[in-house]
Amino acid sequence: IGGIGNTPELAVNAVMSAPYSHHTAGFLVRDHERSRFSSLAKMRSREALTIAIPDSRFAKRSVALALPNATLTSLPSPRAFARDQADDIDAVLMSAEAAGAWTLIYPHFSVAVPSDLSVRIPVSLAMPRRQGDWLNYVNSWLSFEIGIGTIDRMFDRWILGRDLDAAEPRWSILHDVIGVQRDRTAAPGSE
Repeated sequence: IGGIGNTPELAVNAVMSAPYSHHTAGFLVRDHERSRFSSLAKMRSREALTIAIPDSRFAKRSVALALPNATLTSLPSPRAFARDQADDIDAVLMSAEAAGAWTLIYPHFSVAVPSDLSVRIPVSLAMPRRQGDWLNYVNSWLSFEIGIGTIDRMFDRWILGRDLDAAEPRWSILHDVIGVQRDRTAAPGSE
């Protein structure tokens, strides 16, 4: 389920579930420039720095305080940056987890989490207004799933890529539909 970073600003305008996870604040950057984003101190020392940020007063205020020399701009989607269509932008502020997903599609980009930045944003589900029973149900369900470890296991597998050594090969169109034979000497999941 795709959650939303739950900021105080959002909480005023929307009904949100209880947080079920936290995302780490980070930046999507060009791979060859990632060392320039390894700390806020390095970022502050740059003469020119343009960062695309979400359209949020909370994000604008936070980044302006941390990086007073940076020029802040909005970008509807990181895709233009990732496709090298936004040369004037040096980095995109987003969760490190989301940035990691973008790097899978655009491998010439990296995730940068400055060593002196430790911001974790609670992640919640947007809920319909005036449906308290539904909100109570979702909050109870989330609490239960957190308590039995489901959320952590899902995060470890789908975000961190842990525990991918399946005993059986994963289903695949190539092998299971088209009929191309599997390489039985390869490790499971490595094909």
